[in-house]
Amino acid sequence: MLFIIVAIIASKQVITLKLQILGIWPDIKCEYSTNALWNDLIHLSLSTSAKTEQLEKAVALTTAINQLLLYGSNSQYSNQLTGDQLIDGLFCTRTLSKGSLEEEIQFSPRDIFINRPGESKDINSTVDLRTPAVQIAASLLMFDLQGGCSEYRLAIIDEQQQAEKKMNSLLILFFILAIIATLTGYLLCLIPTRSIIFKIAQGTEKMKDINPASDVNERTGMGAASWKEEYSCDCQRLDKAHQKVLMALAGLCYSLDGEINIQHQINLIEITLQQHQSIDGIQILNNVNEVIRMREEARNNNYCTNGDQKQVIDITLSFDEAKLKQLSVIIRKLLEILIRVTFSSLSDEEDLITKYHIPHHHKKDHHAQHAVFLRKIQQEILIIARATKQHSKQLYSGWLVNHVSKVDRELTTLLVGKAPESELESQDLFYYQLSIPQSYSHFLESDSASIQDKNLFNKMLNILELKVDQQNT
Repeated sequence: MLFIIVAIIASKQVITLKLQILGIWPDIKCEYSTNALWNDLIHLSLSTSAKTEQLEKAVALTTAINQLLLYGSNSQYSNQLTGDQLIDGLFCTRTLSKGSLEEEIQFSPRDIFINRPGESKDINSTVDLRTPAVQIAASLLMFDLQGGCSEYRLAIIDEQQQAEKKMNSLLILFFILAIIATLTGYLLCLIPTRSIIFKIAQGTEKMKDINPASDVNERTGMGAASWKEEYSCDCQRLDKAHQKVLMALAGLCYSLDGEINIQHQINLIEITLQQHQSIDGIQILNNVNEVIRMREEARNNNYCTNGDQKQVIDITLSFDEAKLKQLSVIIRKLLEILIRVTFSSLSDEEDLITKYHIPHHHKKDHHAQHAVFLRKIQQEILIIARATKQHSKQLYSGWLVNHVSKVDRELTTLLVGKAPESELESQDLFYYQLSIPQSYSHFLESDSASIQDKNLFNKMLNILELKVDQQNT
């Protein structure tokens, strides 16, 4: 044990003595060195013998390199290895020739000082590549260049980071300013003007109450029995069929009551005919125009006969027997169109239900409502001469509110995904004969239908001279 302690103390003293002799220098290593000489920094020590040994190694390396360049790697004079992994692994051809410029630059010494008058000429002022001072300067230059590039890279990165921090700070500042500007605009502009906007809206609503033209359709027109967006069931095919029913209803109501204003429906019929010709639409428009002509003629005759136009609420009351007979024919035609388009519209809905296998619970409810509605329509038609002017409109407006906007919209939801889009698009349905829906034909054939129900249906067929389409029954 004592021997081990003495050995450790002796080794420490040797290391301390070596450090005193050689000195201490920084540990700098070149990452690209291929031999031990490039990382040997013993020339920075205080030991002269160590420096001499280093110079000998450097001279041996440069001599081996010079011989390699001078004679080439295949020459017998350059068989000495340099000790450098990269150089010894290369194949080199002879590049220097005697007296060439390369030889002069590499081996001929150069003057680095100019002797001025009075200076001693014994100073060695010539150096070449084999001079240790040149080699040491080259090594220091390489290390300084590597360190400078590293510092330059770090400086560039730091500059970019500082610029990025400034941009982030500016973005945060602009974001805060935008929020402040938005809140300021809301507090200073929107809140004070809110009361003004409300007053304008209230004033606009009051102007609608004052303006007679705003609710003319509700007061003197078809009212709830005219087409509105809330009646849409989101299916173009069904919506178009329902609109056609309401157009026929408007023509019939105007023929029965001259006080009703159906100018809006007439405009819709004309627009529809411009887009797509329809036999039913043409017949409705022709009959309505004929009624308008008859009433205008009666109004003019009434004015010419008495010298002053009488205040007649409905000019139809002044029709003579011939005009009343002609008017009854027109009413019968319009009744026939209304019944036919109503039955065909409901029949088309039930065909879609059967074709695309709509669930039974919806089909049952849908058919029941159709049957009840059609029975009420027939009762209305048979007593239309004694009915009030609003009765038929109320019947169809109830159908629009309770059935079209609810049950038919549910049907559209069930058809989407089952029926192709072409089936749900607008189609011009026209039947020369009466197409009875399945729901009503089943009702007439069932035990639930009374003799009065069957007589009611047959009486309607006889009055309007309708023929049943046997293919769709």
